[in-house]
Amino acid sequence: MQPLDVAYIVFTDLDGTLLDHHTYSWQAARPGLQIVRKKRIPLIFSTSKTLAEVRELQREMEIRHPVIFENGSGIAVPEGYFRGLPLDHQWDAFRVRLLGPDYETIVNTLNVLRRENGYRFRGFSDCSDEEVARLTGLPVEKARLARQRWSSEPILWEDDARKRLQFEKQLAGQGLRLVRGGRFWHVLGEMAGKGKAALLLKSAYQREWPHRNWRTMGIGDSPNDLDLLQVVDVPILVQRPDGQYIPVPDSLAVVRAPGIGPEGWSWAMVHFLGSEESH
Repeated sequence: MQPLDVAYIVFTDLDGTLLDHHTYSWQAARPGLQIVRKKRIPLIFSTSKTLAEVRELQREMEIRHPVIFENGSGIAVPEGYFRGLPLDHQWDAFRVRLLGPDYETIVNTLNVLRRENGYRFRGFSDCSDEEVARLTGLPVEKARLARQRWSSEPILWEDDARKRLQFEKQLAGQGLRLVRGGRFWHVLGEMAGKGKAALLLKSAYQREWPHRNWRTMGIGDSPNDLDLLQVVDVPILVQRPDGQYIPVPDSLAVVRAPGIGPEGWSWAMVHFLGSEESH
């Protein structure tokens, strides 16, 4: 029997990884992006950003592949990309599948917990577009896209750590969990996550193109990326703006790419894919 052709899928975080933490620019990643394009490797954004934000970025970068949005609260697949993956919603040119409760349910739960316990936090649902722009450093028009949410809520925790632990336990009782991102905590469904979404998409690629042996690379910079890095074949961390790497479990054999954000991202693509034959 002939061995299967090896093919790669790259799952990438955006903010602080492919995009610069401060400017949100991807220009420093150009050398790595050119390799990914040349080899026709699926580049799947795996991000805390919303689908509306990701759609604009895909258009800017001329990318047409599935995306994992809102920290794995949902996946979106371009129309006609896969034949066999069950998808629940239609939005723009994407078919969407949610892996957690809808946004209204999450926000209602948060409002009840805050009212009953006196917690101090602010979510995107509490803010105007202008406030989100100030909190994130995004232009107002992009902040508006960041508030078009499907199944998660970013919050700024303004209370003490002890109360946050109590808050997390109460969320778990409601089928929700709290995930730490680069700037915010994110409330999402307990069964949602970048790792689960990545495994679903890898299975879809294997079903759609069974003559290939699909291998996965995952690259990120924040605690909310560990869920992804633990399920891919090649887990990669880039340096954060302070030059440090996040701590990881000893059991995770992660590659630490030299370079902050998109510079480290580009190094990883060149290092792992630059000498490979095109697939």
